[in-house]
Amino acid sequence: MSLKKPILFNFHMPITTKRLTLRPLQEGDGQILFHAIDESRANLDLWLPWPKHVNSWEDSEQFARQSYADYILRKSFNLGIFKDNEFIGVCGFNYFLWHIPSAEIGYWCRTSAQRKGYMCEAIDALTSYGFKEIGLKRRDITEFCV
Repeated sequence: MSLKKPILFNFHMPITTKRLTLRPLQEGDGQILFHAIDESRANLDLWLPWPKHVNSWEDSEQFARQSYADYILRKSFNLGIFKDNEFIGVCGFNYFLWHIPSAEIGYWCRTSAQRKGYMCEAIDALTSYGFKEIGLKRRDITEFCV
């Protein structure tokens, strides 16, 4: 994989595990994203700065669309985590350093889906995908999931 033009890299999606499907956030995901954020706001606000800027489903829709654009441009991967059709949360790669190559993993899990092992399963799959499919040599995890 040439590191000169990451936009030309082909990434096979979705990522699937025994229980979960991880796919890029996209147009139309704003409603489910907003409901999960709103449900989890008290916990998210303790650890993350961005929830206070999400005040409507339109804010979430804008984020979902920007996330898809960033996925296409290979700037970041914000992947929705689903169990069947239930939205669990988001995980993904941020801050790619293609010359290394490395990325940071960020994640959060909606309150009603916590303590069921979903996030561990998702991050394990994402990490494996990063090393095997993307060719990462290093990854950092700096976000916190409550």
